[in-house]
Amino acid sequence: MNLSGIISSFALPGGLELTRYEAGFFSHGQHVEGATSEVKVDPIAVYPAKPQDVLALPEGLRSEEALTLLSYEELRAAKAPSGAKGDTFTYGGEDFEIRAVEHWEVAGFYRGVATKVSQ
Repeated sequence: MNLSGIISSFALPGGLELTRYEAGFFSHGQHVEGATSEVKVDPIAVYPAKPQDVLALPEGLRSEEALTLLSYEELRAAKAPSGAKGDTFTYGGEDFEIRAVEHWEVAGFYRGVATKVSQ
């Protein structure tokens, strides 16, 4: 299955700016946040998550508003045990964090599921 046409057909004009968080660390018993960087992802397709996409999320997040993203470039998800944050972005005036990612190596793309960040 070749999804290159699908990603290009549904790509956001101008792509999407992600904020990427590096892993934090502990220093003298205090947690120190990792560095952040801005990553431009283009092309990237963003659409409302389907019920089967939501199943990739941790159980407690499955009722949250969710989006699915398709990209050729790496997407990073939050990692619950370590507390590492996933890539974040603003879409439609709302903030989202990528919570689950699948890397489809054979097809050459990443599929991420993001949930709305509570304020």
